[in-house]
Parts: sequence; C-alpha cells; structure tokens
Amino acid sequence: AEILADSVSSSQVIIMDATLTGLACSAGSATLGSAGATVSLHNPSAPAGLINNTWYPVGLYNDISNSDQLSAADDISGGYSGNGTGSDINSRFNSNIGQAGCLQSSNGWYYGFDAPPSNYIGFTTVLLHEATHGLGFASLTSASTGAKNGGLDDIFSNNLYSLAAGASWPALSDGQRAASAISGTGLLWNGSNVNNQAIGILSAGFHDADS
Repeated sequence: AEILADSVSSSQVIIMDATLTGLACSAGSATLGSAGATVSLHNPSAPAGLINNTWYPVGLYNDISNSDQLSAADDISGGYSGNGTGSDINSRFNSNIGQAGCLQSSNGWYYGFDAPPSNYIGFTTVLLHEATHGLGFASLTSASTGAKNGGLDDIFSNNLYSLAAGASWPALSDGQRAASAISGTGLLWNGSNVNNQAIGILSAGFHDADS
C-alpha cells in the first residue's frame, strides 16, 4: 500500500480489500491473483473532468469528481457495473501456491520486498500488478467479441489504438476491436501523457506515428 501511495495521488481515500483464498490450480500452473474495481461508474452528465457516458473505475471517478461515490450512490444518475462493497478495489491471492496440486514445483510465495530467492514467487510484485488493474488499468470491452460494456466506452479503452485500422478503439467496430486485442504488435497505447514522455524514455516498443 505504501509503494502504491508513493506513486498515486488521489483526492479521496482508496480502500482495497485483499483476501488469501484458494484459486484455480493445477500441478504445473495456477492463477496467482486477481483484482479489479468493485464498481465502474458512468454518468450522462458527469462532473467536470470526466467524460459523459464513459465507464470509470470507482477510485478514479472518486478522485476526479473529488467525492466518494460509494457513500453517495444516489448522486449517480448514470449507472453501475459491478458489486459495490464499500471498498474501491477487491483483490484475491492464491493461498495454495507451492502446495501439492498447485504450481507444486515452486516453493510458494516470498513476502519480502527484495528479489525473491530462486524458485519462489514474489508476492509484492504480483500484488502491485493486480492492484493497478483495480486502479483502472483494465478494459471493460469484451475480449472475445470486442463489444463495449453496455454499449459505452470506458476510459482505459479510449486510449487503445489499432495500428491496422489507424484509429482509436472508440471509433472501431466490435470486430476490429477484437482483432486489435490479439494482433500481437498492432495494439498500441495512445494516451497523451504517455506519448509526451515515451520518446525520451523508451528505446524499443515505441511506434512514432507523428515524428
């Protein structure tokens, strides 16, 4: 939590539930963890800084609107997607890692903050990865069909770009979004903040579309 708090600035407190529980496992593979926003919100008359009729994870919506929407649910005139629990992020991590029948070739979780010893899985790294999904690094578009959730854009997918179609995801058909998602090298991020910094930071994996 402290690592995330050092990187994330929010006008509202972000509450994350975390549970160690049994998740999908086999002897050679396992789901390490999962996390997501407990609720996504949209509003046809969104507060300043938010885009109308666009899904936002609740933590991001709260920050931009400078209000806690889970404690003022009747103020949302748009809609919900998810199951609100009072927290902003719900996460689960596999308690059986390293045991018989659950990625049993590993030694299980390593709970330190440094690099894990050989054959251990770093819990901190997995937790940070999953928590960022809950903060909003996740698309609500159907992975199989490319359909928008409820027919509406979501703020993450608004920044996805198809190289083949030469357009951002909101302008694509369902089929084009589905093809872009599995294109290998043709799915790009087109957020302005990232683009303004990428050319000075990245030495590979950067598509310079505008010189």
